[in-house]
Amino acid sequence: MTRFSATWFLRHYPRASVRSLVWPRMYSPDLVGAGTRGVLDAVAGRCYRRAQAQAVEQDARHPGHPPSPPLVHRPAEPRRPHRPDPVVDVDLLRGGPAAAHLPSLRCARRVRGLRDGRPQSSFALATGGGGLSRARLVAGLVDHLGPALLAPGTSWAELHQARAGGRPARRGPGRSDRAPPAAPVRRALRQRAHGDARPAATVALQPHAPGGLGASPAGRAGRQLRGRTTTRRVAADLPGVQVVSEPWPGLSPARNAGLPHLTGDVVVLVDDDVVITPGWLEELLSPFCDPAVGAVTGNVLPANLELLDPQTFEDCGGPGRGLHRHTDDRAWLDAPLGPAPTWQIGATANAAVCRDVLAGHGPFDEALGPGRPSGVGEDTEYFYRVLRAGWTIAYQPTAVVLYHHRADRPSLRQMRACSTGHVAYHRQVAARHGELRGLGRIALRLPQHHNRRFAGATLGTDDDPLDVLGTEVAGVLAGPGAWWRSRRALREAGRPVPD
Repeated sequence: MTRFSATWFLRHYPRASVRSLVWPRMYSPDLVGAGTRGVLDAVAGRCYRRAQAQAVEQDARHPGHPPSPPLVHRPAEPRRPHRPDPVVDVDLLRGGPAAAHLPSLRCARRVRGLRDGRPQSSFALATGGGGLSRARLVAGLVDHLGPALLAPGTSWAELHQARAGGRPARRGPGRSDRAPPAAPVRRALRQRAHGDARPAATVALQPHAPGGLGASPAGRAGRQLRGRTTTRRVAADLPGVQVVSEPWPGLSPARNAGLPHLTGDVVVLVDDDVVITPGWLEELLSPFCDPAVGAVTGNVLPANLELLDPQTFEDCGGPGRGLHRHTDDRAWLDAPLGPAPTWQIGATANAAVCRDVLAGHGPFDEALGPGRPSGVGEDTEYFYRVLRAGWTIAYQPTAVVLYHHRADRPSLRQMRACSTGHVAYHRQVAARHGELRGLGRIALRLPQHHNRRFAGATLGTDDDPLDVLGTEVAGVLAGPGAWWRSRRALREAGRPVPD
């Protein structure tokens, strides 16, 4: 009732007031005022109390008649408790939806698409409060996968391009046609010694794993020595793995320390909390057949999707970027009125960068990234530089790694770092490259976005947790100060500050 009254008041009252002032004979000001008072009385509960008093008076006046029906407020609907949605696994090559196990009735579910047992995608499927039938499951798969249902990674844009006759590949600066290159892998470790064995071991066991694997441990104070010891112990059991230590905390310094020790045409980057899937490396390197491609990002899917907080993290964005291939170039960077969404390209948790690009456009920005006050943003800033230089970045959804989400609420609140890094990224590209479109996003679009989400969560139309929303807003507000502190720390330590 309150929502309806507020909507009616905002839409009707300004227009009616203007009409009553311009044409008072046609639109009586008294009538407009009476309507406004009625809305306010209804919202304040005066009409309800007045009707209740009238009912009591009628019962006292006619004692022999049946009593008036009771007037009661509609009870407020309690906020649905947050529970993890059941996950429906659908293997497209092993029976498809017909072989999927459908759990008990729930209003929403998570669908995880697999091919021959390997994860390919995950998405939420709303059922409108009803049960999940196999027909609804098939419709959801078709809507979500599209042409990728038949050919993994295929997008509608590729089909339209093929139908129109295609277009020649655009050539990047300083590259020649060649087959997919060999690629040493650079893995930066930061603070999480417990997960050190996962990616290095799985990369080393790849059928076509490169000969030069590297790990750059970087940590903070008390955890740093433990991380170095664990990393070296794991690396001793893996052939061809070299460990390079970087005492300065942060993901970007760790990567920059390891890059000079690698040889090859392409450097592959993975994080220390991902697990490699079979065939990942071949899929990640295949877009480099196009000489215009300077970097490739892969798909990042949740490994523990059955838990509540990973599902919440996925609803708020997550590191994955869908299951359809796409490429972005300088024209895409310059096209939109607002800032180009480089954060939608992918993440360096699963990426490969051409060595020509690394040599020509400098190291990762050490003022950004995990381990620094700015939180994140080093990958989106580097993607911005790559696109600005005229290269193309390809997203390859079939190159899949599994990301271990934080599985507890206090750790999930570290999503504040994502919001802080988003603001710091826009401040950095404005200071370094004169890109001012992002400042408008910080001042206008982000407040509007969070206001809509808070309104939906308050009115019950959206299921976003209020603590997560509050954490994201706090991160946005802390972004400018965190960016300034990151740059100040670099200056005080005598490290280069990108300008």
